[in-house]
Amino acid sequence: MARIARTTKDVEPQTERRLRELDRQARHPADRVARGAAAAAAQGVVGYRTRAGGNIHPFAGGTRRMVLSASAPVVADRIYLVSARVGVWTDGADSGADLFLTYTTSGVEPTTSSPDLKQSWVIFPGGGFVNEGVLDKLYAPTTDHVLSVLLSAQGFSAGQNYGVWSSGASRPELWITDLGMDLGPSGVDY
Repeated sequence: MARIARTTKDVEPQTERRLRELDRQARHPADRVARGAAAAAAQGVVGYRTRAGGNIHPFAGGTRRMVLSASAPVVADRIYLVSARVGVWTDGADSGADLFLTYTTSGVEPTTSSPDLKQSWVIFPGGGFVNEGVLDKLYAPTTDHVLSVLLSAQGFSAGQNYGVWSSGASRPELWITDLGMDLGPSGVDY
């Protein structure tokens, strides 16, 4: 919208010229493109958590164990990457553990019974060592809200003990990354 529609008697000619120039610059297509590109750009990590506490052990197989959670405000028509890394071990061989990302969009903390955002697993060919599990999930909100995500683990076998490694530089991590504007899916499913 124009700041000055016509000359007025109480505006000096220099001021009027400057206001008209500012108005022209604000409507210039290159300015609109630059503002749009800045708004569409990725914002980077918008929420994260690294487990501060020690190992979680032992827990019996068949029981989901909460590890850590993170939250971030998310905006409609943008795309986010929810990622987690966690080291899990067992005292038995030929087993594995399920890893879960559950979530809420209401601002309350998720629980192990909240809806699943992503599920993965780690397999143990032998017992007594740590395997790292990685989870990544794209998330495209249709409304603005707070996304809260919980990372949890559950061993396959009820007769074995499991644990989550959290020591030194090997700590469970969970983060939410803003990747920019959601341009919609591309490609073909086969």
